[in-house]
Amino acid sequence: MEKRSHASRRRVAGSCWANPIDLDGDLDGDDDESMNLPQRTNTTAQLQRTITTAQRHRTTTAQRHRTNTTARRHAPPPSRAPSPPAPSPRKPKAKARDGEPPAPEKRLRRFRAQPPQSFQDVYARAMAQRFFVLGRRRGGPAEFPHETFVLAGSTGNVYKVRVDRQPTCDCPHAAEGNQCKHVLYILARVLHAPFDLVYQLALLSSELCTIFAAAPDNTAQTDAAGTGNTTIKRKPVQGDCPICFCELDATSPESVTWCRSACGQNFHKQCSDMWASTKQADGRVPCPLCRAEWAPWDVGTELDVLDGVRLGEAIQSEGYANVAGQLGISGLRVFRLHRVRVSPPLLAWPMGTLLRLGHDPRRRGGTSGCVVAGRLAEDPNTTVLVLEAGPDNADLETVHMAGGWTQNFDKETDWNIVSEPGASINNRRVNLSRGKFLGGSSGCNGTLCVRGSKQDFDSWEMPGWGGNDFFQYMKKAESFTSKPWFQASKESHGYSGHLHTEPFELGPISGLLRKSMESKGLPFDSDMFSHGENPHGCGHAPRTVHDGIRTTGADFITKKNKRANITTVTSAHVDKVLMDKQDDGSLRAVGVRAVLADGTALEAQAKKEVIVSGGAYCSPNILNRSGIGAKNELERHAITTLVDLPGVGKNLMDHPISFLMYETEKPGLTVDHLLYHDGAYKTSHKLWQDEKKGALAHIPFGIFAFARLDSRMADSQLWNSAARKPGRDPMGLTRAQPNVEFITAEGFFGPKQYTVLPTGGQHVFCIIPELFGQQSRGSVWLKSADPMAVPVVDCSYMDNPLDLEVMAEACRLANEIVMDGAGTRDIVKGSWPPEASHHKLSTREDWISHVKEHVTTCYHASGTCAMGKESDAKAVVDENLCVKGVKGLRVADCSIMPILHGGHSQMPAYGIGEKAADLIKATWGLKTAT
Repeated sequence: MEKRSHASRRRVAGSCWANPIDLDGDLDGDDDESMNLPQRTNTTAQLQRTITTAQRHRTTTAQRHRTNTTARRHAPPPSRAPSPPAPSPRKPKAKARDGEPPAPEKRLRRFRAQPPQSFQDVYARAMAQRFFVLGRRRGGPAEFPHETFVLAGSTGNVYKVRVDRQPTCDCPHAAEGNQCKHVLYILARVLHAPFDLVYQLALLSSELCTIFAAAPDNTAQTDAAGTGNTTIKRKPVQGDCPICFCELDATSPESVTWCRSACGQNFHKQCSDMWASTKQADGRVPCPLCRAEWAPWDVGTELDVLDGVRLGEAIQSEGYANVAGQLGISGLRVFRLHRVRVSPPLLAWPMGTLLRLGHDPRRRGGTSGCVVAGRLAEDPNTTVLVLEAGPDNADLETVHMAGGWTQNFDKETDWNIVSEPGASINNRRVNLSRGKFLGGSSGCNGTLCVRGSKQDFDSWEMPGWGGNDFFQYMKKAESFTSKPWFQASKESHGYSGHLHTEPFELGPISGLLRKSMESKGLPFDSDMFSHGENPHGCGHAPRTVHDGIRTTGADFITKKNKRANITTVTSAHVDKVLMDKQDDGSLRAVGVRAVLADGTALEAQAKKEVIVSGGAYCSPNILNRSGIGAKNELERHAITTLVDLPGVGKNLMDHPISFLMYETEKPGLTVDHLLYHDGAYKTSHKLWQDEKKGALAHIPFGIFAFARLDSRMADSQLWNSAARKPGRDPMGLTRAQPNVEFITAEGFFGPKQYTVLPTGGQHVFCIIPELFGQQSRGSVWLKSADPMAVPVVDCSYMDNPLDLEVMAEACRLANEIVMDGAGTRDIVKGSWPPEASHHKLSTREDWISHVKEHVTTCYHASGTCAMGKESDAKAVVDENLCVKGVKGLRVADCSIMPILHGGHSQMPAYGIGEKAADLIKATWGLKTAT
């Protein structure tokens, strides 16, 4: 924008409609149009006459491209403001020859049959913000009408928008050739244009006539008409505020004021104060609609302390006039989703964030959160908002290419959480990587479907969550594709869910490891990790990979499952849940506050519920920042305690694992030559890109096993003396539940401390013991009240001596399987890396030292918002996943697990999402897809 002297700029004065703010001296940019006319140059009657002749263009042209032209009201918001550059001059219309019909009008930009994703993203931003209309002017001939608007937003920046045959704005985003949020706000919120016209880049003159004719009037009839009658009748509090065009809330009378001078029209209190501040410079404040002068008491006590605003005093921001100071507003970008009709819930996640809703769901539009959102949106009358802390995953190759999973770590697609030093693991810190993108950690996990045993969930002792019931929910999420060679437990799988799964054909080294496991008393049961009834044996673990592509939680709300009633906002870190105190003294969740990547604060209002799915690390932090948690911990961060729930952030559980790698000199058994030898990765990468096949189409896990360790722990004094419940071992497990899992990998596979890769001529495989029933409990707490700060996590690995001893015994058995088992004892050269010597360890005491130095995470964090009975003081949610002490707030992710099951957390995360969706549907009577 050209800088001008203060004297050359027109100050704010007069009516919003008759004398709008003009930052360039001419709002429209047309020298032949007066800006001082007190009424529109095109009346509604003129537009109606124009439609009579022009409508046939719309009828013939539009019907070829779309079938629905019904006007759709659009969700309201709050934020910044627009202004448009003058359009280029139009060429005169070619005259039709005598006797010929006029030539059809051509659209200046290509017609859009449906809204593209680029529009959806900007539209979500537009509908999530509040703008203040400071001026507008209708102009142009009847057959080619246009209207120009001046907007100011919550940052004070002022822009101009022109709605013409090709709508324009002078904001930076539009200057780069994009469809900007200011244009969409005017079309959707102010003019109430039909939705199928809002996403067009250009409009026909007949469409403009239709829009302007149907737009709400911007004038008002007065009740007193300036006659001295002091009895002014207030209009009902309903409809939209005439300044920001967001919905008035009749249930919040303190937020609404009205014109007591003449027309009785209602306005948001904030809007009327801002309006008054722009007009105070003239010494009078006219009503935006009837133009009757307001007295100070008409808009509240704040009016007499507001300084009059003169545009000559406006500061510059981003090259545009900024009147934040004069309007009495902050430059902080805060916007609200006032009318996002979240029929039931608003989903939040911070793994992405709000359901992490996960967001992770985990912190993301995470695993569970995406499931909940997708299932709720099956009811077309339900509107769902998903907030994701990271980006969309559509363009992330390392998500869809399963073998590239670790490339998501330690970058912007990772939450980059690192544990506190562990006293029982030689003061080591552990990297707790989590996926920070839509779909959360389901896009960077091991793809494994190990459900655990049914007894795991029976042990929760929560109504509706027993093994038989919960296995049905895991089954519901699944669409299983078997293989001819695989002996599936057919009744254990689902075949119509959105999560595609299939078995993985094992390589040569897995065949040898199976032989070794069987020789050590672990019988083969092909699909044992699906049916949940065998605690001791070996078998295949199905994977969340189909036709060479990983499937994730995001698939529930994208691709063929993308629905118009789901709005996804990425790069949105959830700060807190917003709550109101009800008349009966109870608290109700009414929305969520989030922070976007540019620092903008977003407040989204929920009509019925908020569902938090941030995962075990982030969901408790969201609750804490919302004032829900242990009072003493919240006070450390100056957070007001609304609900004192000491269990928030406690009871952290994870599955400890330890990598045991071995070298073999026999070639052709492992996949190292396809990944680590010279040029191998490049070749495998190209094969995946071209054909979705090869070593990177999956993660090279091999055969799996469960094992009970009763007989092996019989000589342990600690095991024998430990307290136990009837029918359970010291770990709290029945004989129907395994003590340990053995994961194998068909090549080099290890955490970051293993940096020596097998190059040409070297071949490595791996066995990984995983402990179940661990007794140690960690915790998660706030680093600060800053929503961008990562959680502080104390995993407390091996703090309970029993965990350490059982884990050591698991490692000892794993080493025996490899070194003494019938299939592998003759192929092992030694430990890997070459300087390691764990293949020589023999006693439990030897392995205890090894565990302390090498134990790490299996990324199965859970339990920090634990489900429990009303009498359980440590419980955070009940069996319906409702947070204790707050109405309209649920948690849906693995943080609700009171006891971590003996398996992998992926399938329970999907099951929790499915179960949560059914609970919410039952509460509100929502429909289910047929």
